[in-house]
Amino acid sequence: MGKNGFIRTSISVCTGLSAFQEIAKFPLIRTIFHFATFTFLCALLATGLRYFDISNISTRILMSFNSEFGAIRIEKDRLLPSKGPDAPRTVIIGKCRIDYQPNPELLPSLNLNDAHSKIGAIWTPKSISIWSKRGEDKFSYLLFRDFNGYHGDGIKDGNSQTLAAVAANSELSPDFFSVMKTLCPGGSLDMLDLKLPIVISYSAMVFINFFAVIIFLIPLFSLFSSLFYSFSGPELEIPSGFFNLANVAFYAGYPGILISALAFGTGIKVFDFQTFALVSFIAYFTFILSRSQKKNKNTAEEPTDYDEI
Repeated sequence: MGKNGFIRTSISVCTGLSAFQEIAKFPLIRTIFHFATFTFLCALLATGLRYFDISNISTRILMSFNSEFGAIRIEKDRLLPSKGPDAPRTVIIGKCRIDYQPNPELLPSLNLNDAHSKIGAIWTPKSISIWSKRGEDKFSYLLFRDFNGYHGDGIKDGNSQTLAAVAANSELSPDFFSVMKTLCPGGSLDMLDLKLPIVISYSAMVFINFFAVIIFLIPLFSLFSSLFYSFSGPELEIPSGFFNLANVAFYAGYPGILISALAFGTGIKVFDFQTFALVSFIAYFTFILSRSQKKNKNTAEEPTDYDEI
């Protein structure tokens, strides 16, 4: 791959400062490609480390669901639990809450403001409403309609009373039940059969979350910092034009991104990953420029005969 290859350069910037003199001279397009590749790999690392945790949590939730509700029966364009289809109940599994109400007209009295639940669903024989809690009596919700779209305008905001009232009047489309009958010719669905697609979907969300945040955040601050230092920074030993400093800034984000991926993947929650990545980038970039400045100053004060060698 050559001395300026992706792997060699990535290892160099994570283990010392010696490579930044040469990195400053890289074509910016190469730097951007390397950065995108490194972020992609770190997102894969974070997702891989989270996979077993995601799998275990999914299994626990689905087994708890099966224990409480049994399989889901598709019967006369209705979704019914095989256990107690006429019994309303609320099940809280970790931070996930499921409210089953066979009589939708009773939903407006439902209160979703318990202390633990962060996400959940309201389930009636004719509807599924999915919600997430944003604050005290503040919810974002969507009303599932079919496999091609959602009822209304997609995600909406409201309080517990609004959500319950809207869910009471929501209905799944006939197309939804047609598809379900095709997928479940026996007329029932065991939730554990959905484990693999759920795990894959959640893992994809983890990957996209990490990759999208880092690929936007670090380049934004890299370009801003490079612009600032190229106009108002001190004289440096490394080339200090805007594109030169942009190269240095992009690579300065590598150690923080890698550590953030490891922390995010292993569930360490001292800081959220984006804050740690950003703070680490600022600290490392400032340190690189500081060392370059000090080295330049010392070289100026202590002239040598290197030119004669």
